[in-house]
Amino acid sequence: MANTVLTPTMVTNDAVIVLENNLTIAKFIDRSYEPQFGREGEKVGSTIQIRKPPRFLGRVGPALTVEDENETSVPLVLTTQFGVDIQFTSQEMALQIQDFRERILVPIMATIANRVDRDVCGLYSSVWNSVGTAGTTPASQQVILLAGQKLNEMSAPIDDNRACVLGPAANAGVVNGLVGLFNPMGKISDNYDWYKGRLAA
Repeated sequence: MANTVLTPTMVTNDAVIVLENNLTIAKFIDRSYEPQFGREGEKVGSTIQIRKPPRFLGRVGPALTVEDENETSVPLVLTTQFGVDIQFTSQEMALQIQDFRERILVPIMATIANRVDRDVCGLYSSVWNSVGTAGTTPASQQVILLAGQKLNEMSAPIDDNRACVLGPAANAGVVNGLVGLFNPMGKISDNYDWYKGRLAA
């Protein structure tokens, strides 16, 4: 069977797939403005303006009260370039795509995905609303429920765009706090009695 000769386009397309599969937090970021960068024939540079939704006061009673619509915006600037540079021979380019992906692309994209997620996590200092105690790993689901409460109080939409991403330590603490929900008390008691009976025997 003839080998598949890799092309830059094949490598790039496969690399993007691997990168998206490795992202944890960044996959929840709104990317609707992404097409505005690098459009053919309409280069906008490294900065675009993100429109903020207008806020209105409303009125009480039947009298007409016209409000001005003031749309504001904040700049989004591409300031970071991060990559992994490698060289490979024509022999390696002739490898099958699966081998190239597993041996080279997956480790590279894991490095890039970790850097992207780390940068996203660094945005915490710009978040004005928070729950829990900074620097303390959650030990129960309470902090997650409080986060949902805070989102509701700030009128965040209740939709499928809400997500909770836990680190390894937080995941262990929350799962341990929920252990009683996943294991019925009767079943736990039966297992305990069986185990106690085996020890007695």
